Amino acid sequence: LGLGILRYENDHVVREIKAIADSVPIYPNGPRTETIQKGLINLICPSPFWEDIAPENYKLEDFVGNFRFPFKFPVRFASRGDSRELVNKGDVPTPIKVTFRGESINPKITNLTTGEFIKVNRSIPPNYSLVINTEFGNKEVKIVALDGVEQNAFHYIDLESSFFMLNVGENRFSFITDGGQPEVYVEYRNKYLGV
Repeated sequence: LGLGILRYENDHVVREIKAIADSVPIYPNGPRTETIQKGLINLICPSPFWEDIAPENYKLEDFVGNFRFPFKFPVRFASRGDSRELVNKGDVPTPIKVTFRGESINPKITNLTTGEFIKVNRSIPPNYSLVINTEFGNKEVKIVALDGVEQNAFHYIDLESSFFMLNVGENRFSFITDGGQPEVYVEYRNKYLGV
């Protein structure tokens, strides 16, 4: 049936990890009752990191800037974008999922702390979303229509882009577009070495 979720809870923390059974359970000889039977099961976790139950989710606010005077033609009067501090409270870098909702032209998300960025050289129509996922083994860039139909947009990625991770600690993020008024969301899960 694929990966399941193994959850650890105590009075202070709740974390989970994706796992799958290595084999069917083994029932050793020993005492048992009508309701209790000791069993042994081996689990394999493809990713060794525990994660928070709920992802961190931040909306980057929109502003207009870049007015410069005097100017020469051609001139660029404005761009839309924002910057915000995101904190990875985990033990290791973690992938991000960025969603641009609504019309945008050549959207770009940048980790100002490292200088790494992801830019999509494409206009995203109104009522569509651009989704970028940097997860190892699950990287994707797709355009999603209002009715849920997805289109692969990997080939629109700027060649200087890199599918970066959110470093441990504070990271300053920004987005910018050449037009449109998208709502931009960044989502990630803190990853831990143990519980």
